[in-house]
Amino acid sequence: MLKFIQHNLFPGGQWGCLYGALFALLESVWIAESKGFWQYPLDIFLLTTFAVISYGLAGLLLGTAFQALLGTLPGKTSRRPAETSSQLQTSRQNIGIRIGQKGKVVMVLGLFLFSAGVLGFLHPSPFQATTPDRSTASSPGAPPPLVNILLITIDTLRPDHLSAYGYTRPTSPRIDQLAREGTLFSQAISQEPQTGPSHVSIFTSQYPNTHGVLINGDRFEGAAVTLAELLQARGYLTGAFLSGYPLDARFGLNRGFETYDDDFSPIRGLYQLAGWKMAQKVGILSASHTDERRAEKTNRRVFKWLENHHGDPFFLWVHYFDPHGPYNPPPPFAQRYDPSYQGRFKNYYNFDSVPDTSGLSQKEVHHIISLYDGEIRYTDEQVGFLLDKLKELNVYDKTLIILTADHGEDLNEHKLFEHSAVVYDTTARIPLIFKGAANLAAAKAIPPGQIVSGQVQSIDIVPTILDLLDIPPGPRMQGESLLPLIARRDADRRQFAMDASKAMDVAPPIATSKKAYIQTHSPAVPKTKLAIRVEGWKFIYTWDGGEVELYDLGKDPYEQTNLALEGSVQSMVRDFEKELSFWKEPGTEGKREKGEGRVSEEVKKKLRSLGYFQ
Repeated sequence: MLKFIQHNLFPGGQWGCLYGALFALLESVWIAESKGFWQYPLDIFLLTTFAVISYGLAGLLLGTAFQALLGTLPGKTSRRPAETSSQLQTSRQNIGIRIGQKGKVVMVLGLFLFSAGVLGFLHPSPFQATTPDRSTASSPGAPPPLVNILLITIDTLRPDHLSAYGYTRPTSPRIDQLAREGTLFSQAISQEPQTGPSHVSIFTSQYPNTHGVLINGDRFEGAAVTLAELLQARGYLTGAFLSGYPLDARFGLNRGFETYDDDFSPIRGLYQLAGWKMAQKVGILSASHTDERRAEKTNRRVFKWLENHHGDPFFLWVHYFDPHGPYNPPPPFAQRYDPSYQGRFKNYYNFDSVPDTSGLSQKEVHHIISLYDGEIRYTDEQVGFLLDKLKELNVYDKTLIILTADHGEDLNEHKLFEHSAVVYDTTARIPLIFKGAANLAAAKAIPPGQIVSGQVQSIDIVPTILDLLDIPPGPRMQGESLLPLIARRDADRRQFAMDASKAMDVAPPIATSKKAYIQTHSPAVPKTKLAIRVEGWKFIYTWDGGEVELYDLGKDPYEQTNLALEGSVQSMVRDFEKELSFWKEPGTEGKREKGEGRVSEEVKKKLRSLGYFQ
């Protein structure tokens, strides 16, 4: 083969083939290292082979084309008498040498320009200012911001799988320590068990039906003001570092962020040139491998940002995706809680590949949950590294820290390892921890080691942050500040979470209980489910079909026994149905369908790889 190439191809093509193959090899190793793919050796081997061949062929064609172009330029040839075979061979060799030298120059120049393009993807222009104007911080009437804010959201994190919430496995030593230094909410409820809609609810303090993002893939285009926009207007430096595709900037949650790092490949866009995208299309590599990144990779970028900007008052949002399926914690976390298991799910489980969990053995279910716990333990370690970085930079005590999740995960309690299709407590309950800052006003101090058992919602997070900073809430925010609850000044704070004007006379215990509202518009089923959760009860209404469910959470915390058809609770069922009537106002269903319709096929494909859509 080498002799064939040497004797039958132009030197320019030979050099192009070599450059292309070497570049593909180096880039494949770089991407594998950056994304932690070494635990998938077969994928890496197939991908590298694919990239080397494709890049090598591309280099061969380009090199040959360059040499042919140089060899046929006007003025480069002259008419000569016919030559003998030996003279012709010698002439070709001499021309090949001369043109080969030019080909080398062209190839080196091309690689240099290509590298410059890569750097352009990786970094802003060296002539562009990287420090934003902070003049708004000293504008008249705007108090200088003193308290840094760090919001950590961990995707798909069930609170009852954290040690701080009573879990028997030691999955979260660093989160437990954060809880001891702050206030923990034991009954925090997400507004929707999907990543995109839930995060928009957190940042806008609005229910999904208000802000309009009903499913992953919907774009946030509403008039609601986000937390980042409010803080940026007050002079805060705003940065966000994401780890999963549902929060890509194309979906609109980047508003108000000066830095929004949603690049899940080590070189922005370059993985497609190396054959990664084509490899996905032919089935060599799962699309999910390029639609998320591990917490340690996100942390690397966060740390660089903090090193450059910790001197400015900042609002930093860090999102970790690891507990989200598929469950494939890195070593040694994959075997941490079930080291003796040697079956088919030893290091990896994806619900999409085994959607019928009835065929799973008890041992397999136990191990799959152990993999999920391993993801949590790994993420907890990375949270600890982030907190350590704040301490290293001497800003930990000056930083208000909030840790929460977008939703939980059903771990086969309802015959699935998933979250988007149901609104049971397995997916609706989330952890919520507030750790105060030393430079907060004394009246707004957050007591360490406190547990608040009152029910709260994720839409309450932003109003609480703004209250702590003495910043007025944005218009149309539907959540409430938790500061009175933290300070124990309002033990019976919430009668109706949605809208006080819609309050109605209902039978106890509803009228005397705090409420949370949950919904999901899951393309995976597809069904729309609405729920009201009060302390002790959960009512669920399935829009498509009218099915109703009622659970006594005190006696049935995993919602296994539906009481909705029992005669003794019919009055309660009717009251719940009446209260949920505002979700079925004209146009709401059409809005949901419109949202699904504007999700492109490309976006659906990426979300499908993460377990959304069918």
